[in-house]
Amino acid sequence: MKKDKAIIVFYLAYVIWLFVLIFLSPNTTLLTYFTGIILAFYLVFLSNFWDIAWLTAGIIVFLILTTVKINGFVITFDKLLLANIPLWVYLAWGTTIVSLRRFFIIASK
Repeated sequence: MKKDKAIIVFYLAYVIWLFVLIFLSPNTTLLTYFTGIILAFYLVFLSNFWDIAWLTAGIIVFLILTTVKINGFVITFDKLLLANIPLWVYLAWGTTIVSLRRFFIIASK
């Protein structure tokens, strides 16, 4: 598969994935599997050297933004929020960071 065709297929799948996430299904298990398949497709066919690091960074930024609260000079960490967030949300943040980075690289060439 040519790189251009693979990128087009990935972005079509990415847009369909976003549509499913937003409108079609409240089933978190389905969303987790679908997000994992999209991410696996990307990592197998389109992965660059730093994509795993960007994926991890996107997940870590999401974790920090959702669990760390700052009130004045007091920083609190709420572990209970982690249990209530489905796995697909973490994967979605990481995938979005990697996709936006790839889009920026393609658009800047």
